[in-house]
Amino acid sequence: MYIFVMRHGEAEPSLQNDQLRPLNDYGISQAQKSGDWLTLFAKDSKISLSHAMVSPFLRAQQTFQQVNLATKIADIRSNSDLVPSGNCQALHYSIDHFAQEHQNVTGLLLVSHMPFVSYLVDEMCEIEEMRMFSTGTIVCIDYNVEESKGHIVKTFTPE
Repeated sequence: MYIFVMRHGEAEPSLQNDQLRPLNDYGISQAQKSGDWLTLFAKDSKISLSHAMVSPFLRAQQTFQQVNLATKIADIRSNSDLVPSGNCQALHYSIDHFAQEHQNVTGLLLVSHMPFVSYLVDEMCEIEEMRMFSTGTIVCIDYNVEESKGHIVKTFTPE
């Protein structure tokens, strides 16, 4: 299974409620470019992108909406573990459980935030890189469900 870990597009400056920060115009453009890249990569790699888990925060939801204009993912789930302060071990366990229940899934998109996306990639690949994600960046992980571990295959950052 391929897991695509994505940071949301660029958002407006902080408001009183971080959960309600919308994407700015550049962030919308980043999300669209990332969606186009993701669609092409999935097609070339013969991966069916059928499922997504998205942070409930507005900027992540808006990012997914723009990405999904290209990807047309049918099964979308809001996941409160994907928030900036989420528990990456809990999400890793959830993904393993999800993959065991949905063995036909070959591509799963996760849309979240820094620093969570960095911690999650480290957790799922058993590395300690603390990778920096620019807004709109996608890291593709080739994930082995039986081993509960993956490795990074490709990274895309929109210009």
